[in-house]
Amino acid sequence: MTTPNGVRWGRDYKVTISTDQGAEVIIKPPMQIRFRIDNYPGGNNVDVAEITVFGLKRETIDMLLSSHETSKGDRQNDYTNIKIEAGYEGDIGQIMDATIITTSMSRQAPNQYITFHCRGFNQQQENAYIVRGWPANTPYADIVRDIAAAYGLPVRVLGNLDLGRALKGYAVQGSAKVELNKLRDTLVGKQGLYALRGFEWSIYNGVVVIKALGGSAPDAPIEVSATTGMIGMPKIGLNFITVETLLDPNFIVHQRINLIAQSRIYSGSELSSINPSNIDPNAGSGEYQIFSVSHSGDFYGGEWKTSLEVQRPR
Repeated sequence: MTTPNGVRWGRDYKVTISTDQGAEVIIKPPMQIRFRIDNYPGGNNVDVAEITVFGLKRETIDMLLSSHETSKGDRQNDYTNIKIEAGYEGDIGQIMDATIITTSMSRQAPNQYITFHCRGFNQQQENAYIVRGWPANTPYADIVRDIAAAYGLPVRVLGNLDLGRALKGYAVQGSAKVELNKLRDTLVGKQGLYALRGFEWSIYNGVVVIKALGGSAPDAPIEVSATTGMIGMPKIGLNFITVETLLDPNFIVHQRINLIAQSRIYSGSELSSINPSNIDPNAGSGEYQIFSVSHSGDFYGGEWKTSLEVQRPR
């Protein structure tokens, strides 16, 4: 749980594994789990994860390993969907909604365990296709949202997505990923009028996230400090600052944070090539944008944390 002064205790989680037909297996404490979830944004990469569950009954493992023959003659597991929520007692949130790519069973004496390798969305979503037109003077922000909706996932916009209007209308026919990237590159890089009013996008935790750039009015940054759960000190690298916090499902890519740190450390392999005045003018403190989010947990072990790679906002 989380107290009014921000202290957290009592690790908690819930893993839901399901079939496309709606059958579910729910795993909760006191079962032991370990997981690692990573996301790198940009529209070309998605969440990937490895989740291991210990101590399940043999019949439950057999059920999770069950498969059927597809129309193409291949074997496909029955349980292909997984959602994991984690945090602290009374305060857990979703950190991944994914498709299971492979499932394997092994043994760590005296217990059997099952491991799931997952990715953030399924092949049908990855191949999302859109054919649509918009009339003259349609706001580009509406077009971007409509194309993003072709993934069949919730769409979240960060900031004021002011991209101007399609004066002669607009039409698309193709991959949602390709069409979103085309608009992103056109509005940011080639039309001078909107050079500072573009957007970035990625798929994170089952949501299409669209981040307004430049002159747009962004959401208020979230404070990250020792009093809000930061672990240790920020680690300064050549391209990013890495920050670790107690596990927190509320962070998303492209979000802004206000980092408050009394000191910092430099990545050992990069000490000789870092110019502190360029990458770290405020001793690691200041406003940053989240580039990637990773969650790692070992329910009965040491790790139960979130790692952020951040950089100066665009």
